[in-house]
Amino acid sequence: MSFTRTEFFGTLLIDEEIWRSDGTFLLSLSEHQDLQEAMRLMSASSWIRTAWGDLFWNRARIRGVRLYVYKIAGFLATSDSTEPAGPAADCH
Repeated sequence: MSFTRTEFFGTLLIDEEIWRSDGTFLLSLSEHQDLQEAMRLMSASSWIRTAWGDLFWNRARIRGVRLYVYKIAGFLATSDSTEPAGPAADCH
């Protein structure tokens, strides 16, 4: 399970025909004015489209620590996900 908020990743473009990969399921979406919070199930290497670009969900090993990370426009941010640590790949 993963979470996004507008201030961290931009607005989800859920009104577009193609706004998510097949491995992504929207569980909950809260909107107020121009703010959103979303809870999703995403498989490794899946993506969603936001106003800031495509957001990718990947497992990574950074400095020996297993993390789940979002990658958007070349930037990395750690997730507050509660997913269990699994096999990790190097993040490029």
